[in-house]
Amino acid sequence: MYFTTHGLVGAAVGAATGSPAAAVAAGLLSHIVLDVIPHHDASGPRGALVDIAVGVAVLVLLRRHLGPLAWWGAVAATLPDLEVALRYYGILQPTPWGFPSHNWAFLHHRWPLPGGFLVQIPFLLLALLSLVTR
Repeated sequence: MYFTTHGLVGAAVGAATGSPAAAVAAGLLSHIVLDVIPHHDASGPRGALVDIAVGVAVLVLLRRHLGPLAWWGAVAATLPDLEVALRYYGILQPTPWGFPSHNWAFLHHRWPLPGGFLVQIPFLLLALLSLVTR
């Protein structure tokens, strides 16, 4: 899934918890759940940077709707993709350990465009709705 999708869903599930620890756990779990759904990931550094910029911009625009738990959830939900970036740039070598949905192929399903993008829209909309109606 895109950074934007992970971030908004993570913020929404984090906001629904009662503590920072629960928000982090919910954000991490949401990353795994979203990765299991067939989807398209950002392609290459340029696509990833655009996606990150959009995701951060949306979270900043929504900041008045986001309490600390939402931020914890958003950070936890997006942090696993740092592993992907570090591997892309050769800073981290592929290993059998790491974030589960990135290392166990049966947990990460890809779907090319346009379907792999379109499948993310309902999650984005539900997360946005959840955040702005809190």
